[in-house]
Amino acid sequence: MRRVFKFKWDSGMSLVEILASIVILGIVIVSFMSIFSQSALHNKSTDQIINGSNYASELMENFVLMSHKGSPLESVHNFLVNEKHFRKISKLHFLGETSEEKIDVEFILENPAGYENYKVTRVIIQTVNDNTGTKNTIAESLLYWRSDNE
Repeated sequence: MRRVFKFKWDSGMSLVEILASIVILGIVIVSFMSIFSQSALHNKSTDQIINGSNYASELMENFVLMSHKGSPLESVHNFLVNEKHFRKISKLHFLGETSEEKIDVEFILENPAGYENYKVTRVIIQTVNDNTGTKNTIAESLLYWRSDNE
């Protein structure tokens, strides 16, 4: 007796079907990879904003503490230049840098009625991203400093 083996070629997937499924799978993977890369870029920029905000808050807390202690405004200038290594742009304007951004500190003198014995100063702290030049955070406060003649 003779046996004849017959192969059934219709039982598996064809080469075209396999290639089509690989192409579809590749498109799905590429779209997910772009989402992950965008997420990583967004996380980096958010991290820079948070770091700048924390640094601006720390500076403002130091200024508020000095103001409440009755320190003269000149002590803040010494603090920024000597301890924090800021550059003095003008009498009431300072510029500092970290590894990722620039910090701009400006004091604006105001003299509202009833506060003649004080230097009322609006303190504005801005952090600017080095790469894009965009302002990340702005901290602003109104502080009172004793005059030098008191």
